[in-house]
Amino acid sequence: MFVSMSKVVQKIKWEGKKPECCDFCDQKLDTSFVDGKVPPNGPWGIMCFLCHMDAGSRLGPGWGQRYSLETLELIDGQ
Repeated sequence: MFVSMSKVVQKIKWEGKKPECCDFCDQKLDTSFVDGKVPPNGPWGIMCFLCHMDAGSRLGPGWGQRYSLETLELIDGQ
């Protein structure tokens, strides 16, 4: 008997309008963007990955998610 161990992976996609610029530095987004917050209790926004790293935030539930700008699929932060 053969049992397939493959699992169906559902891709999480950004549902909003495709962002164009970082809300924090106002630069055009390159290959990805983060929907995240600035710690400790700062605002949430769309930011480039560099602004996200400069803010000292992390990725994960309650912190932020990183999406591909091309496919709008989740890259990291689940």
